[in-house]
Amino acid sequence: MNTNNIFLLADSYKISHWNMLPPKTNKVYSYVESRGGEIEETLFFGLQFLIKRLNTFFPTMEDVEDAKAFYDAHGEPFNYDGAKQLVDLGYFPLEIKAVKEGTILPSKHILVSITNTLDDYAWLPSFMETILLNSTWYPTTVASYSYACKKIISEAYDRTATEESKAGIPFALHDFGFRGASSIETAGIGGTAHLVNFNGSDTVIANVFAKNFYNEEVASFSVPAAEHSVITAWGKNNESDAYENIIDEYPDGIVSVVSDSYDIYNAVDQIIGVKLKDKILARDGVYVVRPDSGDPVTVLCGDKSITNPQDNDSILVKKGILQILLERFGGTVNDKGFKVLNEKIRVLQGDGINIHSLKDICDSLEENGWSVENMVFGMGGKLLQDHNRDTMKFACKCSHIEVDGEPRDVFKEPKTDSGKNSKRGVMSLLRENGKYHTVKGKHRGDLLETVYLDGRVIRNQSLSEIREMVR
Repeated sequence: MNTNNIFLLADSYKISHWNMLPPKTNKVYSYVESRGGEIEETLFFGLQFLIKRLNTFFPTMEDVEDAKAFYDAHGEPFNYDGAKQLVDLGYFPLEIKAVKEGTILPSKHILVSITNTLDDYAWLPSFMETILLNSTWYPTTVASYSYACKKIISEAYDRTATEESKAGIPFALHDFGFRGASSIETAGIGGTAHLVNFNGSDTVIANVFAKNFYNEEVASFSVPAAEHSVITAWGKNNESDAYENIIDEYPDGIVSVVSDSYDIYNAVDQIIGVKLKDKILARDGVYVVRPDSGDPVTVLCGDKSITNPQDNDSILVKKGILQILLERFGGTVNDKGFKVLNEKIRVLQGDGINIHSLKDICDSLEENGWSVENMVFGMGGKLLQDHNRDTMKFACKCSHIEVDGEPRDVFKEPKTDSGKNSKRGVMSLLRENGKYHTVKGKHRGDLLETVYLDGRVIRNQSLSEIREMVR
């Protein structure tokens, strides 16, 4: 059975809707919006991933027969005549309009609309809801989440870092999410969504998706980096040798070394800060220390609850690894009055990072007199996987139909939940005096552009163009 069969790419109940519309319905208009949720601003992204593939889902008669056989057994009344008519037509008679990808706007505004262009296919727009919503909510949510993280980091740079160091912001949040994603496709489009905001990623498949769907040859960059296995393979008593081998193998450029396989404080203080100090300072590049366990704020900035440390271990914990590195390698105070480590050494915090811990760490750095330019962050499952359609309350609803040529606005208004009220009519998205407005009717200046029309892809945005819109 063809996994690209459009008639199988829907929720089951969609199959039964073709004959539930009012008799002689000749047009259906539906729209997609974020109705709010956990992220304040919507960064629209990812529809092009669907649009460029949509025609690959166009059915054959074999697909129609397969679908009929399945739904007869499944218990749904398949629209066999309508499906055959579509195959004979040879294209999807649809117009899909959308705001430009890379647009940042508040929730509760129209993002996408879909309508049929031929009267006999009024059943098609609502049938497409499953695949349209599935292909929109996820990449937009990841892009919006990543953008919210970028705002936190950028604001921390504004408060604590020099203007020159802001060149590092595009690499300040690295994508570690591939292994935690639910599928290769999820990692691909989700990883590309992150790359709207940042240039650093270990999710290689995102580069493939960025090239294939957004015309970007190389969308992200990474550096040599150790994992625990290449440290622990040397044995606990040879931890120093493991680090030294990495320095010898990578004598220049940026190299990231996970340092908590045993005792992060001893590794930073005695191994990195004493035994390997000269080699690190002699490198033509930056040695990045990566803690990977414990409370990030405590590990980085110290534990203020330890008031009278009685042994070397508690003294080091109280200091935190940033202070240990400053004492071992030296540093400066920037023009905003915040401490900056020697340019040869930096820290990557990639464990326990989400939008909330990221803000806590940035706030703690500032409170303890540290510039955020000392840091790079990494995020895994929280970036690519820890989202669902309700994170931003995405919905696709019908708002207008025509019955025998007569226009009718339609809407839902549940008494039990006003947050699920839907919009009415054919809509335009306008921007006036820096504010967005979703308004009824067709208006000049409508920001919704046709992206797909009767089987043709109309708009083709590059990742570079989208990045420019976001910056």
